[in-house]
Formats: sequence, structure tokens, C-alpha cells
Amino acid sequence: MTLDAWFRDPSNPVELQQFLQTPIIKRALDVLVYSKLPAPTPLPETDTLAHAAIVNARREGYYTFLRDLTALTVEPKQNQDLSKPWKGNHIKPESE
Repeated sequence: MTLDAWFRDPSNPVELQQFLQTPIIKRALDVLVYSKLPAPTPLPETDTLAHAAIVNARREGYYTFLRDLTALTVEPKQNQDLSKPWKGNHIKPESE
């Protein structure tokens, strides 16, 4: 399913928002967020910087998922057409 198809049915964002607000889902997501926090100490025989990079990459992927899931509850706004300042307002080069 595409984003356009998702938002064509106005009940999708509403039902997802209601689902995400249920107590059990909120608690489950809280548990997962807590479990994705970086470990206080690196694993034995690993480089501290490499360990931090791996842990943070995993955590960032999870947070990206949560942001994207939440974004499905709000239909994106249409972009406004910007004026085209380059039409009719050409700056003539000094050499002319």
C-alpha cells in the first residue's frame, strides 16, 4: 500500500491514532524505547566507539520507525506553490 492509498481512506489515520493511544500499546512502546537505550558499558573485547556506533544506529532506526508510524496518523499538508521570482525579473549582467 502506498501513502496515497493509505490517506485515501480517512478512517486509516483515525484508527491508527486510536490504536496507538490504547494503554497496552503505549506500555509496549515504552518498554521497547527503554530497551533501545545504549548499554552503559561496552561488551567485553569490543571497541568503545564501535560499540556506541552500533547501539546508536539500532536506536536511531527504532526511533525512525516510531516517528514514521506516528506520522501515518496525520495527513501531510499540500505544498504551497511558490512564486517564481525568476520569471519577469531577470537581472541583466553588467557586461550587457
